[in-house]
This record gives sequence, structure tokens and C-alpha cells, in this order.
Amino acid sequence: MKSEHEAPFPLAGSPMVQMPRPQRMVPEWNSGTPGKTPPLRIIIRTVLFLIATVSIGNYHPLLMPSDSELMQQAVTLTLWLALIALSWFPGALRTKERTGGLLWPGIMLLYIIVSPLWSFDPSAGFMKSTAFLIVALGAWRAALMVTTEEFFDCMLHSLTLLAFASAALAVFVPDIGVTHDWQHDGQWNGIFPQKQVLGISCAFLVFLSLLRLTRKWTLFNGAALLIGLLCLLASGSRGGAVIAVISVCSLFAARKYRIVMSVLVSVVGIELALANLAIFWLAYTGNAYIDIFGLQTDLTSRTFIWQYSLGYWLTKPFLGYGLNGFWTDADIYNRFLIGHNWVLDNFHSGYVAIIVETGLIGMTLFSIVVFHIIYRLKLIADLASPKRATLEMAIGTLILLFTINFTETFFLRSTSFFSVTFAFLVIKILSTSTRRSFANIRAAPSPAPVPGASQMLPGQAGSHSAFPGLGSGGASSREFQR
Repeated sequence: MKSEHEAPFPLAGSPMVQMPRPQRMVPEWNSGTPGKTPPLRIIIRTVLFLIATVSIGNYHPLLMPSDSELMQQAVTLTLWLALIALSWFPGALRTKERTGGLLWPGIMLLYIIVSPLWSFDPSAGFMKSTAFLIVALGAWRAALMVTTEEFFDCMLHSLTLLAFASAALAVFVPDIGVTHDWQHDGQWNGIFPQKQVLGISCAFLVFLSLLRLTRKWTLFNGAALLIGLLCLLASGSRGGAVIAVISVCSLFAARKYRIVMSVLVSVVGIELALANLAIFWLAYTGNAYIDIFGLQTDLTSRTFIWQYSLGYWLTKPFLGYGLNGFWTDADIYNRFLIGHNWVLDNFHSGYVAIIVETGLIGMTLFSIVVFHIIYRLKLIADLASPKRATLEMAIGTLILLFTINFTETFFLRSTSFFSVTFAFLVIKILSTSTRRSFANIRAAPSPAPVPGASQMLPGQAGSHSAFPGLGSGGASSREFQR
């Protein structure tokens, strides 16, 4: 797929001559003076920043009116609809519309959307599946409008704002910003109702800011790293900081040793295999704990939730309970409450959520999508230059997401920005047609230049790189080679 103004790919032996670009009128609101960002680009990034700020996590109920969670979701969906509408403005898209490579994600999306048909309460499921569809469409249109670096830039600024707001609440309004229950007394929860959300958001903040600092020092990145580390430690989520730092160190090592990058690309597949192994082990043994080298752990009562959920899943192993169809069943909810004197309508594991709500069919579709991601990333890693910031951000973020989903649920969340981040990366990585172009890169030698001919600079032949569509202007691999 060629970008709008590129010269056609020359035949073997012909000179690579840059063709003159045709002139076309650009609306004033999408044009810009040299060195300035067009107004439409600013609006798109602002809306994306607002979406991230509103949907990173639920705000503390004391900061919002009644039904704050529903209100946040309504605002999030409204912003997504606005972003989708912006994508149809002339000049909004930076890449050609494409769906090549998105067959399996599309099948999985369709399966998730229709899964409430066999749930206990289809009305509740279809409300969530409608939101799921709107956000998925928004993620696809966003992938056409912004580059991966722009997306993560919006995410970084949003996380930094939320971290500073959380620190301010913890210091000046401790009744809201500090947890006071018997188990986590004194730990920060900040702007969120639970400390776990603050810890997870700051883990991503530490990762993104630290990764950017390894390439270039700026005052903003340094401040983002410091506030992220402060909130991580104060929330008691030390594990998040460790995972973020290890991810950055591994990616830093991958710049020198290509074999490290190949291993990192495979980490998400290894994590998925380990998660499935744990699920089937718990379902087979009936144990409410995990045995690790002779040590039994319930991961702060999370395995009780998993075992309870998996016990019901065995009654519907193939189709599952449908999207949002498990905890909305009053009998299932009340039995857990009676048995434990507490209940959370949350699986506390994205992998358990997938298999309980969508069954073996859903987990199989998810595994196929993950396999395609790994395969495509390996191809990109082989083609890209040793210093590639965008590829590092994509791989590191996927590792964080798959690690955190062991004990928290972000897969199958309809409006969470973390689930949006996963969908965005899936679209960016898979929405390409690569086999033929990959063969051209590997097999076809570069044609000899002709004296006097205008030569194309490296990277200008965007549509002939191995992964068209991943970057702006149709030059996909260019986005993952910087």
C-alpha cells in the first residue's frame, strides 16, 4: 500500500527517481506554518489526552457526585465518539485505512460482543459490549490518526498529571488521598479509590519516563520519573517499580545484544502460557492456593477468587458466562459473599476473566492474536535498526500489561485506558500486509543509482518497507525503526 504522494515502486534495475508531488488544497484548520503543529492535530491529541485522564481509573467517590463510575464511563464514551468523528475530517488520518492483518482480532472482537447472548443477564452484558465496540472502533481510528510515539506521549502527560494530583491529595487532603483501612492504613491511594490503581498507573509512568530518559534528558521526564517513584513507594506497590525498572534495563541491554530483543518479544507468549498453566492447575486440583517451590501462597486472597470462578467455569468450559455475565449473577455473587464475608465483583486476573467470561473459545482466539503479535514483532525487530524507541515502548508496554494482568484485570475492560493501550498496539502491529514486502526487503537488492537522477533518501520509500501502515503516511516500519 503506497502513501498518497509516493512514487511507484521501480522495477528491478530502474533508477529510484523521486516523482514530483501533486499540489492539493489543505483546509486552514489542518494546515500549519512550518515548525508549527496544525490545529486539527492539536485537537486530536488533546481529546486523546482527556480520554486517558478520565479512563486511567475510577476517581475517588468523594471527588465526584453520586454514580461517579457511571459518569466517568459516560464522559469517556462521549470523548471516544468525538475522536471517532474527528477521524472523518479531511486530513485527519495519517495512514491509509486498512484492515489487513486484523482478521483474528476482528473475530475475537465479534465473539466478545455477541457473548452476552448466553449470559445470565444479556441486558447488562450488551451495555458493556456496546461500550467495548465504541472503544475498539475509537482505538482503530486513533491508530490511523496518531503515531505510537504520539499516543504514548499523551499517556505519559496524563499519568504525570494524575500522579501530581494524587500526591497533592495525599499530602493536603489525607482523608481522600490516604487509605485508612486495617490492611493498608497509611498507604497512598491518591485520586483513586484503591491504592492498586495508583500503583499500576505509576508503574507505567516510571517505565515510560525512564525509557525516555535513557535517550534524552528533559526536565519533564525527570519530574515524571520522580513523582512516579514517590507515588509507587507511598502506595506500597514496590513490585510495580521493580517490574518497570527491570523492563527498562532489559530494553537497554537489547540495544547492544539483538538476542535480548528476541527474548523480550517472546516474554508475553511465555506469560500467557504460564497463566494458562496456573488456571488449568487450579481447575484440576481444586486448590485455593498456588504452590511455588513448596511454598503455598494465595496472593492476598486472589486465588480464592480464581478458584471460585474456575469452579463455575467448569460448568460452561467452551463458551463461558459471556461478557459481564459472571458477577452480575446474583446467586454467584451472594454465595461468595456468604462463604467469605466479603466479595469483589472483580476476577483480579485478566486471564481468569477471559477464560471464565469467554470460555476456551475466547482464550484460544486471544492466544492466536498474541501469537501473531509475537511473530510480527520478531519480523520488525529483525528489520529495525539497533536504536528504535517506538519498538521498545511497544514491547515494554506489552510486557507490563501481561505481567500486571496476572493479579489485576485489564483485559476485557470496556473503557479502561490500559485495555485501550493493548488494543491500540494490536492494531498498530498487526494492521499490515507484510509477506510480499518482507520478501522484497530480504531478497531484492537495491537498484543501482543513475548519475544525475534524484535519489530517494533512506526511509522515503515508506510503502515498500516491510510493515506499511504502522507509521504515519503509510510508512509503518519507519515508525518502529527510530
